[in-house]
Amino acid sequence: MNKLLKIITVAGAFAASSAQAIPLQLEITQLDWFNPVNGSNIVYSGDDGIAGNEAISWGVPVSQKQSGYELDVYKSTFDVTSDQSFLLGDFTHHNYVMKRGTSIYEASLKMDVTVSTPSIQDTINLSFLFDHTETTNNCSSSPTCSNDLIKVVSNANNQFSFNNTLYEFEILGFMTNGVLSDIFSTVENQSSVAALVGRVNTVSVSEPSSVGIFSLGLAALLLARRKSLKWG
Repeated sequence: MNKLLKIITVAGAFAASSAQAIPLQLEITQLDWFNPVNGSNIVYSGDDGIAGNEAISWGVPVSQKQSGYELDVYKSTFDVTSDQSFLLGDFTHHNYVMKRGTSIYEASLKMDVTVSTPSIQDTINLSFLFDHTETTNNCSSSPTCSNDLIKVVSNANNQFSFNNTLYEFEILGFMTNGVLSDIFSTVENQSSVAALVGRVNTVSVSEPSSVGIFSLGLAALLLARRKSLKWG
């Protein structure tokens, strides 16, 4: 193999390796519920090791306590591999009977995350919109017709650029009994828990080295030509 071919081969191998998305470490630094639509007597709270209010309660109870959401992440710091799903934490819906017109229609969750590799670190701000369907409590058409329904309808503005790669952080849905669903159906007058499933997708990998490879190959070609003219 001549020197020019060796140079281009090595440069090409480097470009191929640099285009691979590498594992990331994520650290959740803050969780906050915000911007509930409708609802009354909104209360925010947080009592775990992560800053912010990871619990939201609402409504005027008919006979028991307020309804609400709560997210308890399994670990504040964890490793992810792009395009593979992972369990983020336990999502709890405290589902109790509220007086008419005092429940929410939706609420958003803000998540501040530090993304890092052994050599690079950055902070990103994520937000997720949870749609809430408050059903009637006296239906009889089916055993589950009075269940409330929750769905993540928007993973808004959750693309982020890191290490020359564009990623997207999304919440896929809720896992109960090993089954993933985009809708969480919760029973009245009790607290229902599901594992929240996330995924960091690789959207695109930039290859700034491609121009460099072309320039390197051209320079090597010119060098080889000069040597040929000199010794020819």
